Amino acid sequence: MKSNKDVIMLGFERQSKKASGKYYLPAPAISPNSSIKYAIGKAVEFLDRGIGKSRAKFYRDFQTGVSPYWHGYDSRKRYLDAINSFREFCERNNINKIKKLTTEHIDKFFFDKASMYRKSTIKVNAEALKKLFNVVRQDLAEHIQQNYQKYYSAAKEGGRALAYQNPEKLINSLKEDYRPIARLQYYTAARIDDLVKMKIDVENKKVEFYGSKGGKDREINYNDRPDKFEQIKQDYEYLQEKLSDEWAGKNWDKVKDRYYSNLKYHCIKNSEIYSASHGFRVSYAVERFFELKAQGLDDLQADQILTRELGHNRISMSQYYRNG
Repeated sequence: MKSNKDVIMLGFERQSKKASGKYYLPAPAISPNSSIKYAIGKAVEFLDRGIGKSRAKFYRDFQTGVSPYWHGYDSRKRYLDAINSFREFCERNNINKIKKLTTEHIDKFFFDKASMYRKSTIKVNAEALKKLFNVVRQDLAEHIQQNYQKYYSAAKEGGRALAYQNPEKLINSLKEDYRPIARLQYYTAARIDDLVKMKIDVENKKVEFYGSKGGKDREINYNDRPDKFEQIKQDYEYLQEKLSDEWAGKNWDKVKDRYYSNLKYHCIKNSEIYSASHGFRVSYAVERFFELKAQGLDDLQADQILTRELGHNRISMSQYYRNG
């Protein structure tokens, strides 16, 4: 087994188009005394070398099914989210040096995750931390590989997000800063990143979203729910003030992470099944369908309106959500 100071030689790129052979790019030599934050930063620099490179070419050149890099921006974001979650775990447990990490810490991280998350999340976290530790501490990468099935088996089965049983109570239990975020998601069926694209039309009591998932635009009319629109207006103004200052730019990603952590914690306290923030979108769909039915609409008419409000084209999507 290589020590932390060993250089890991991983071939990938050519010196030039005319070069006949490959040259090898060394992973950073990270001292065991390095801080976790420093080690993660150096590891990310190394992992970023795969961005824009062909994963298939790597497989052909090195006859291995596992690339040491990440190759796409979507994968990079997913894995960085997992790595940052581990960094926050270390901070909470006062682990500040690479050498202080133990296999017990790794087990605790994964079993804590497994108590709240689905199997798919455990899989992403395991892949992310194996890439990190292949650069930083190979013994821990091997430990994750050896114990992966234990972590995976302890996690919840996959499935769609569920509506929260008592979303208002859950929202009111959150940290004060996060209540407007959760309430806007619940009252407007917004995905988390829709909130930064949200606009309101006060005169016509409309909420508008531009460039939502799949590049789609959608709007919701609140003329039949003026009290709810007034609360949306207040929360929107609060959010805009925060986004123009301390939550601006990349800080929004940090806010989301802290919001999710707070939401998970209070789901446990309120005996709710954690469905991330998407659970508020499902809650909107379930409640809105019955609101429309109470106005005298039949199922088809209610589903047609709800489908548009959710930003979908197929009525089956309304039925999927409201049965959550």
